[in-house]
Amino acid sequence: MAIEITISSYRPLRCSFACNHHGECVKYINHNDENSLYYCRCDPGWSGKDCTIKHDTCNLCARDSLCMYQNICICPLGKEGSRCYLKSTTCSSSLDRCQNGGLCIPSDMRRRKNNIYCLCPEGFSNQICSKLDLKVRVEFHSNIEIPQSIIIYLIQHTIMTTNKPVSIYKKIPFDQNSISFYTPNRFFLAFMALSMNEYYLTYTIHDNNSLMNENNRRTILMRVQSDRRCRHVRELLNRTLISLHLLRRIKYYQLPCKQQWNLACFYDEKYMCYCTNRNESREAQCFTIGHNEMNSCQGMSNGGCLNGARCFQDQLICPTMVTCVCAECFYGTHCQFTTQGFGLSLDAILGYHIQSNVPFLRQPLVIKVSALLVTIMVIIGLLGNLLSILTFHSKTICEVGCGLYLFANAIISLLTIVFLMAKFSLLVLSQMTIIVQRSFLIFNCRSMDFILGACLSMGDWLSGCVAIERAFVTYKRTSFNKTKSRKIARWIILVVCSVTLLTRIYDPIHRNLLDDNEEQRIWCMITYNSFYQMLNSTITMFHFTVPFAINLISALFIIFMVARQRAFVHKEQTYKQHILQQFRRHQHIIISPCILTALAISRLIFSFLPG
Repeated sequence: MAIEITISSYRPLRCSFACNHHGECVKYINHNDENSLYYCRCDPGWSGKDCTIKHDTCNLCARDSLCMYQNICICPLGKEGSRCYLKSTTCSSSLDRCQNGGLCIPSDMRRRKNNIYCLCPEGFSNQICSKLDLKVRVEFHSNIEIPQSIIIYLIQHTIMTTNKPVSIYKKIPFDQNSISFYTPNRFFLAFMALSMNEYYLTYTIHDNNSLMNENNRRTILMRVQSDRRCRHVRELLNRTLISLHLLRRIKYYQLPCKQQWNLACFYDEKYMCYCTNRNESREAQCFTIGHNEMNSCQGMSNGGCLNGARCFQDQLICPTMVTCVCAECFYGTHCQFTTQGFGLSLDAILGYHIQSNVPFLRQPLVIKVSALLVTIMVIIGLLGNLLSILTFHSKTICEVGCGLYLFANAIISLLTIVFLMAKFSLLVLSQMTIIVQRSFLIFNCRSMDFILGACLSMGDWLSGCVAIERAFVTYKRTSFNKTKSRKIARWIILVVCSVTLLTRIYDPIHRNLLDDNEEQRIWCMITYNSFYQMLNSTITMFHFTVPFAINLISALFIIFMVARQRAFVHKEQTYKQHILQQFRRHQHIIISPCILTALAISRLIFSFLPG
């Protein structure tokens, strides 16, 4: 006996069970989000609430089967029997074998008729996959912004029917401007939703120019055009009519079609109407479409959709497909990526450009150019930082704290370059599905961005320490104690590195892997609540602005202090002239931090822009 069960692939980030490392914590899909319930889905050979009971009788089951509690064997396709050792002959002996690459699934052996079930590939249907489904190709006009996903409503029945239309949800790939799908349903009218309140009439039975034949398959071409945009009834009727009850208001729905000849369709909270052209008379035909209720997932933990996304399921009872409609500034299959705040990462920028199971030489141009730029940066960075380490390792330079700061900064910069190369390489290899070990991917997810961010902040703070010591030397002049400075510098380097790591320790805790079954990818995802989002923004701003302020204030202090000292000795010039002279002489200590800040300020400004 075979049964088809839809299991949600959403893995909860927080779970109340440890499962003793012999199982996976799973959420009940038919339970609401407010009082979530979880259970341990144990590995073969283990059972119990926390997967702590081991069974030694699992060796009785075939190796390619799953052993469950009480020695129950779950057989793979093609095997049957209590221990899954018998080869199933149901599919091979059936006269009605699956066609066109359909997968034969044996049903209950006790049934005399229809004892097989064919799982058909896309484009084929009926019991043995012999029927060619209708192909529909959707294209967008140049003035229509292509959305991430669309909902197509296929009208099959007559006017004012209570039967709901067939709804099809399709996600448009990142690098495509059209999409195709198959349907076994015959229809005479089609509407398309690009967003919650943006609908278009895309096909009528009178669009004969849309019918084609491709490889003996009937094909319909749907075009999304601005002149077929459906307007809300509030835009077409006056306030008096709008205030009426729906049953009283609907009898006036003939007016918009008669008064506006360029109107293609309109809608309200329940009906979708389109204007017909028959015998030089325009009439409104309306259909129940239920567009307000088609987008809500019921009892599925919001389908795994994140960051306030709306969840759409293909049917209210026993859904087989769940897709997320992202809120503004979020994208991704589960809306896991964001372009707001400080969430823009290398994964979000390049991830969807990397094609899985495709050799590197056949990857998109943007990936090859990015790899070339990263390689050039790494080569230049490695050479520059290695030379800096050799230079600042000199005993003469390290006699003072400033030399130790520069030496430590060179090491940190070298590590930053190495981790940047590792981050890019691991991102490409994981998205190409070359690296698939989950334990390694989790370690990479929780450590790489954390270390990179910490190294960048350490480098900024060490540069600030150099600026402070230069200012202190200018102030102390000949009374400056080199030995004391060197001892203090060692402690400050240790404190700076430790505090920087501690202020970012929350980052790896909130990182986890997200399985994207639709794209066949595994993403590194970070999820913050409102408190940690504010904390992350505050700490990032602190690590960015304070070192820059220290560099700028120290540079100004050096300039004014030297100018003041010069003014006491060289009184033939005014204090203002000395200041201008020192500005020209020490302009590099002001220009350098300003240039580095200007390069980083664009990302900071972009982080606070809406959308």
